[in-house]
Amino acid sequence: MILDLQYAALSFIYSFEFQIALRVSSIFPLVSLNFQGGSSMHITPQDYLLQVNSKDGTWCLGFQQSSVTHGIAILGDLVLKDKIIVYDLGGQRLGWSDYNCKFSSLSTICYRVMQKNQSEEPVYLNIKN
Repeated sequence: MILDLQYAALSFIYSFEFQIALRVSSIFPLVSLNFQGGSSMHITPQDYLLQVNSKDGTWCLGFQQSSVTHGIAILGDLVLKDKIIVYDLGGQRLGWSDYNCKFSSLSTICYRVMQKNQSEEPVYLNIKN
């Protein structure tokens, strides 16, 4: 299948817009973000594509290479939704765990993070200065 991509400027942020009549999950792949140390974050098309117009099926790609940050990528709310982020300042690590945030209040999320069992531990990414 060929998608008709057009390059568009939106509020000084450049993005690829495209129209599609099918479900994005049937066309676009699961993407793995692999970090140094072996940690990986797997994101679905709904985590990296943003539906701009539901009437005509217009979508935008939610990330792209930056020429400004020189090898640094910022993972924003589109990628980090439905994830619990854990900051381990003492160990200088950042962790995440998949979580369906639609069905919880913030206090419930905090409680469940503290009650996680061994098999549901967050994945940690070591941060070095």
